[in-house]
Amino acid sequence: MGQIRAFLPALITLMLFTGCSPDAALNTYPEFGKSLVADLQARNFEAVEAKLDLALKRTTTRAKLLEMAQVLPATAPTSVRVAQLHVMSTWQLAGSEPRRVWLALQYQFTDTWVLATFVWRENERGFQAIDGFQITPLPASLETINRFTLLDKGLTHHVVLGLAVALPLFTVFVLVLCLTISMPRRRRALWALAILFGVIVLRFNWTNGVVVDWQPLSFQLFSAGYAHPELGPPIISLALPLGAIIFLSRHGWTRFAGHPQST
Repeated sequence: MGQIRAFLPALITLMLFTGCSPDAALNTYPEFGKSLVADLQARNFEAVEAKLDLALKRTTTRAKLLEMAQVLPATAPTSVRVAQLHVMSTWQLAGSEPRRVWLALQYQFTDTWVLATFVWRENERGFQAIDGFQITPLPASLETINRFTLLDKGLTHHVVLGLAVALPLFTVFVLVLCLTISMPRRRRALWALAILFGVIVLRFNWTNGVVVDWQPLSFQLFSAGYAHPELGPPIISLALPLGAIIFLSRHGWTRFAGHPQST
């Protein structure tokens, strides 16, 4: 269970993935997680322990299982929703490596919410071994926690939001400039394509103000983007408008000076 703590912040706030495996087994993974939670609710600790990885089993005590079970109300949940399901199928490539599954379930008990998170391995025969799991009380539903709001946001949030507005406007401005400058059609089309897409994409988690990742080999249309999964946090993507900057440095001055050139 201690192993899951490193994953927990990302599981609570990122939850961007809906699954990378195309097979029908995806539909069974939430049921596997629900069965573990049901065993905890019923204090059926033997069933939970039987599904633990050997390394995790050595560090998991009944006291820890009881502590997690006490987070769960004894009543049946009013709703259970999949907050995250990410599957990495490595055995299909390597032939022997197990499939790894990340699952997060949001439980609602009337006006109480609980997040159950799991990480496990599964081989081609269907054998499942849990690497880590955690039952965490939530102060509110994930929809409420991850709603887009400007309240209590700091300077970093406002800078990111400002860039998310400014970068597309800058891209459109340079694109219009490109379309009005006299140059061969093919060259204009290549410049327009370079202007439209920013490079080196950075993704910012609006809920917790943390940079999720940056992808140096990725491209972003208009150098900015916004995504808000149903239960996940708003994610703002920013990219460097390199093509627009280069074009403006080469053609912008001649345009404003009234001397358009086809270079």
